[in-house]
Amino acid sequence: MTIADSVPTQQRIVRFSRVLWAIGILAITAIVTSTTFTYMLGDAMRVNTYAWMQTEPRVAAETDASMYAGSGAMLVPLPESLVSRSPLIVTADEEVDYLRFYVTGPSPAAEPGAAHAAGFVDAYRRTTVLMMAPDSLLWTAGQGNWTLTFDQLDPIRVDGSYSGSGSQFLMYEGPAASATATSDGDGTFNIEVFSDEGYEWVVNDSDSVQTRFSWDPNPRIVMWVRTEHSSTPWTIDFDTPAVSK
Repeated sequence: MTIADSVPTQQRIVRFSRVLWAIGILAITAIVTSTTFTYMLGDAMRVNTYAWMQTEPRVAAETDASMYAGSGAMLVPLPESLVSRSPLIVTADEEVDYLRFYVTGPSPAAEPGAAHAAGFVDAYRRTTVLMMAPDSLLWTAGQGNWTLTFDQLDPIRVDGSYSGSGSQFLMYEGPAASATATSDGDGTFNIEVFSDEGYEWVVNDSDSVQTRFSWDPNPRIVMWVRTEHSSTPWTIDFDTPAVSK
C-alpha cells in the first residue's frame, strides 16, 4: 500500500472517531438529563407522598368525635386529649385499599426520615395499633379516600409469661427486648410490636410455632398477637435480661 492509498483509510478512521465521540457526548448528556429528571421526579413524589414535607399540608376533617376523613397524604389533627390516651386502636372504613401511618414531633423537618412508620391498614386488615408520644403529630400516606375512627385500646397487661388464644393485644412494661412464642395450633400466626418510636412485624409463621424474637428496646410496648383461628392456643415467655455485676 502506498502513502496515497493510506490517506482515505486515515480519513475514514478520523471520521469514525468523530462519530464515536459524538455518540459518547449524546449518551452522557442523556444520562445526565435522565438522572436529573429522575431526581426531580423522585423529589416531587416524596413531597406528594410525605405530607410533612409539604409547605402547607392538607389537613383531614373531623367528621365526628374521634373520626376523621380525608384522602391520600394528610395531617390528622388528633387533639392532645386523644393522643394522651395512647395506645389507640385505629379502624379504617371499607374504602381503604392501603394506608400507612407516620408520626413526627410537633415541628417536623422537611425530610422523609423526619417521621417514623407507626403502622398500616389495608383491604385485609382494617385496624391497627397506634402509639404516640405527647405533642406528636400523625400523618397518612396512601391514595384514595379514607375515614378513620380512633378509640382507646385496653390491652392485657403482662409481665414475664402469658398464655392466651386467638388474637389479643398485650401491653408489656419492662426491661426485656426479646421473647419466645410457642403455639400448637394451625393456620397463620403473627406478632407485631408497637411503641411510640414505631412498629415491627416480628413473627410471621404458621401452624406449630416455637420461635424467639426481639424488638427495639422500649419501656412500654403493645404486642399484637394475631391468629387465623380464634381457638389457636399460644404462650409468650418474655426473656429476663442479664443483670450486670
